[in-house]
Amino acid sequence: MERRPLPPVWQSLVVSFGTATLGFGAPIHIGVIAYQLGGLALLLLIVVYQIVPTMLLFAGERLLLRRCGAGRALALFRGLGFGLALLIFLRLLPQSVPFLAQSLAPTPIYTALMWIVAVGVVGGIVALHRHAIVRDYLTIIGVVSLFWTGIFAQQMGLFGRAWNPPQEPPPSASSRSAHSPPVFLLFFDGMGSDVLLRDGQIDAERFPHFSVLAQDSVFFIHATSNYGNTEYAFPTMLTGHWGHQREMYNVGTPSCPVGLASVLNRWMGGSLCKGSSDFLQSPKNILSLLDQNGYRVVEYHGWFSCRSEHTLCKGRRWFSQRYPMHIVAATGIGFLDGLIPKGRVFWGVRRLLWAPVAFTAPQFFQDFLADVHSASAPGTVFFIHVVLPHEPYVFDRHGVWRPPPPEDDLPAQMRAYERQCQFVDTLLGQFLEHLRTQGLYEQSIIVVTSDQGVRPLARWGIERPDAINGMVPRVPLLIKAPGLTPGISTVDYQHIDFKPTLLDILGLPPEEGLPGVSAFAPERPTRPKIFYWGGIRYIATDPTGQAPWVVEKHLGSGG
Repeated sequence: MERRPLPPVWQSLVVSFGTATLGFGAPIHIGVIAYQLGGLALLLLIVVYQIVPTMLLFAGERLLLRRCGAGRALALFRGLGFGLALLIFLRLLPQSVPFLAQSLAPTPIYTALMWIVAVGVVGGIVALHRHAIVRDYLTIIGVVSLFWTGIFAQQMGLFGRAWNPPQEPPPSASSRSAHSPPVFLLFFDGMGSDVLLRDGQIDAERFPHFSVLAQDSVFFIHATSNYGNTEYAFPTMLTGHWGHQREMYNVGTPSCPVGLASVLNRWMGGSLCKGSSDFLQSPKNILSLLDQNGYRVVEYHGWFSCRSEHTLCKGRRWFSQRYPMHIVAATGIGFLDGLIPKGRVFWGVRRLLWAPVAFTAPQFFQDFLADVHSASAPGTVFFIHVVLPHEPYVFDRHGVWRPPPPEDDLPAQMRAYERQCQFVDTLLGQFLEHLRTQGLYEQSIIVVTSDQGVRPLARWGIERPDAINGMVPRVPLLIKAPGLTPGISTVDYQHIDFKPTLLDILGLPPEEGLPGVSAFAPERPTRPKIFYWGGIRYIATDPTGQAPWVVEKHLGSGG
């Protein structure tokens, strides 16, 4: 039998690039868009997760061609490679599309659909390998992937903008005096208030630094969040409007490049481009308002992009420029972690993988402390979002890494969560000590809170299928300000009140029409405690929020 001619080298290279782009590059691109990475990290991600897999596939194909020719073996190699790439893409896609993650992805239907599509692609390529249409189709996919990657790199600024360091915003027209107190807004992601408490007080033995700060602060013991996810919690806090009721994403901008991700964005309700929110960049954003009132505003986000275009941003892009290898390693581990199925059978493998938080949060917090100086802090608003004690729970109170407990072992999860919260207490202690060393503590305005509580323990002690426990919505809220009498407040604070409360503390005029009200207002509204999570609206069954929260109604995929 006459051997078929070998495909040219360029075709093998293009087909290999298309396969690598689908299986490795596309999920990485989605993550880059979501977190607005830049600089050397962006280049390294393309090299490590597209170029290297491409060269390995290319070398494997050419070796196979030399030994077996361009027959069924080549078709099987290409079919398995492309089918596996498609399976990986479908497996990782729900990580960036909450609509899928909450509705279809956890079901056996989605799993079956993934395998049917992947196996069907393999079978089709093998069965039709003699037809030019299969060869040409795979080549076309590779060519499209080349153009797609080039456009993606250009729109993410790889050829210029991505390498630019964060720039200090121009001084405001009405600069505040150097005697204005520094303002610190600290958000510890995923921290609930109940872990801090013992007999209604902060446990000074387990959380000494929270206890010390509470002695100089108003501690809102019944404070609650309104959302169980960061993407809606922060818009609600910063703008004073309900996050799920506004258009959140603007596809086709430099923050959300045109490509496969933006196409999926249109289908999935704008859930990919977390950094491109017009809502967050609105002039009504509290950070923008503070900038307009003469404050210098600096944002620190350990794992996300910044929330306002009017501030000095030290977010994911800044971090990726400073620590590119951290980003590459964390991305790869998150990539692998997303491929490992859930369940105790696979937990031994998952325990070997460090979560991205383990690479970034502690160092990022130290970078923030290094920027706080007595000479420059007055008149500055520091907005700090620390991705701790967010799950998985891998740190002890000293910041030493430990393997996380199994997901279904709730008692072990609770112990590990408490240890990680104690590490947050350690970081808070470093912050307070640094302010004292700089002579800033007494004059500073300090707000410490969280976007939501401990989500993995939502079912702790709950038997009702339509309820969650109060540890998820209940968050710490401590506010220290000159002239503010310390004590415990039992008012019904919800995060919809964050913006009017901050305006009140800073002595700025209140904004009319906001659904929330300052926590220090003389008259408080009578209202239910509301919490949106996974498209479901929960209502507290008691005014404190400590009892179970029950489902009121379904709201589709919002919240």
